[in-house]
Amino acid sequence: MQTIKKNVYYCDFCGKHNLSASSISKHEKHCTANPNRECRLCEGREIASFIEGLKKRFKIIEIPDNEYPDLVNQEIKWKGEKITLDEILDYTEGCPNCTLAILRQTKLNYQIFGFNYNYQKELAEWWKEIANEEWERERREMARM
Repeated sequence: MQTIKKNVYYCDFCGKHNLSASSISKHEKHCTANPNRECRLCEGREIASFIEGLKKRFKIIEIPDNEYPDLVNQEIKWKGEKITLDEILDYTEGCPNCTLAILRQTKLNYQIFGFNYNYQKELAEWWKEIANEEWERERREMARM
């Protein structure tokens, strides 16, 4: 029998793990749980201060479930103006990765908040729009020749 010990590297933000330090280091730089992340889709924007501003507008209250003691229900209590998905999308200029990062870091998920954000669909539409812009630019260039 052979025993091999290997190092396992974990993301400081989300807990993702890998046997490659460089892979996890690269992941951490762009992780949607990292408040100072670099976005791979858009030019990037400062989302950490925006997230902190959003967090000041609500509080998540945990309510123990009487029927199932291991479960905790969550309820949102507003301290300020209610947050809308449109407000977040306006700030991120529709970037799916930045929107997901904000929803993830504020914990404004569907169960608590009711946002019905479909990341996969939004990402596909983002790439489709970029492809259409590329095609249109190439078409214009060909027309000039």
